[in-house]
Amino acid sequence: MFASNSYAILIIYGIMLAPVLIVQYIAGWKIFQKMGEQGWKALIPFYGPYILFKRVWDKNVYWFFLVFNILFFVTFFMMIKPENQDDLLIWGILCALTFIIYYVFYILYQLHLSSAFNHNNKFGLGLIFIHIVFICILAFGRAQYIGIQPIKKKNRIR
Repeated sequence: MFASNSYAILIIYGIMLAPVLIVQYIAGWKIFQKMGEQGWKALIPFYGPYILFKRVWDKNVYWFFLVFNILFFVTFFMMIKPENQDDLLIWGILCALTFIIYYVFYILYQLHLSSAFNHNNKFGLGLIFIHIVFICILAFGRAQYIGIQPIKKKNRIR
């Protein structure tokens, strides 16, 4: 009985998530075209994000991002099923640290994406917190790709 309810929840979740993923992939295709890349590259796992990192920040940073993503999942699964209970705290701390480092990279990546399309940090915060909306604004709006830029700071009045 419990398993059938779990499958039903997963199916409903998948049905609700599918349109969001489709919009995300279409927006990624358009963003790649704005950057002068072929749009299909956005659809390929690992390669699409690598190209995006290369065009908005640095390709070497992508490897750190990927490593910390993998480390997070490894530590998470080791925390769920530790070999002994004494290791639970250690795996929990490692999981939390890799999660924090991963999200620091994610936040900086979104700010660099914003800067590469000539937007400020407020737009970057939109990419972080309401990603699907702001990624569509980048893809279908008037934003133009200007290349790798430093993260834009607020203009100061002197």
